[in-house]
Amino acid sequence: MQKNSRYKRRKRFIEAIDLLPTFLDAVESPVSKHRLEGDSLMPLLKGEETKDWKEFVFSEIDYAFNEARKILNIGASDARAFMVRNND
Repeated sequence: MQKNSRYKRRKRFIEAIDLLPTFLDAVESPVSKHRLEGDSLMPLLKGEETKDWKEFVFSEIDYAFNEARKILNIGASDARAFMVRNND
């Protein structure tokens, strides 16, 4: 890992599904793209340029059957949320 890649902020979208491919890449294990949907973060961690990185990510949360819904006193039919963000 390059010394200058530490403590840098990058405007890149990442997802939890990127962690397993990153761990496999770190130990030089083959990543099966047909089985894992995420992308290895190793190029970002190494400070390499990544021109073809994700422009969008999708995330969803459902409070309908969650303890948080009960704490917030929200009915199951009203327990939904979304967030939209771009890289600007």
